[in-house]
Amino acid sequence: TYKRAWDQEVEPGQDFGEWYELELTLNKINREIKKHKQDKKRREIEIETLAGAVSDGVIAIDPMKRVQYFNGQMALILGKVFDPLSPPSYLDEVFRAPKLTLAVDEVIQTSQSRRIQIPMRTQKTAETHVFDVYVTPVKDDRKNRFHGVSAVFQDITEAKKVEEVRSDFVANASHELKT
Repeated sequence: TYKRAWDQEVEPGQDFGEWYELELTLNKINREIKKHKQDKKRREIEIETLAGAVSDGVIAIDPMKRVQYFNGQMALILGKVFDPLSPPSYLDEVFRAPKLTLAVDEVIQTSQSRRIQIPMRTQKTAETHVFDVYVTPVKDDRKNRFHGVSAVFQDITEAKKVEEVRSDFVANASHELKT
């Protein structure tokens, strides 16, 4: 921690030697590091706010299939709170859905997005809900680096119920018209 800012106390034309130059450089580096940390913290808050505002569950998984993050909606689905300070849990520990694990494996291997539907019992209501899950790779194309997988869980239970009611109605109406 460099608390003195000599570069602001020196009058132009004075020469304090190479140690002074070194201290000026260290002060400059220190200011840049502080600015970088502040920018990073601001971006983290923005991303957290954005992910928290989404009405769908969002989860981030690294290439080793460890859960790195999930938003508030996903916490409601899982009945768990995300703690960034705790060691990451593996996907299989968080979810008991082999279909999701297979989809994540496939996305990790092929780097191609995959869409699946999974019935899952939520901790929030203890009822089985149907989720449309969009699993996609997270990669940096500029550096050609694979960072992991993200999965977005959209609850389509109500849409499935409406579709089922419509289908039953059409089948009953068709049967009645035939008779």
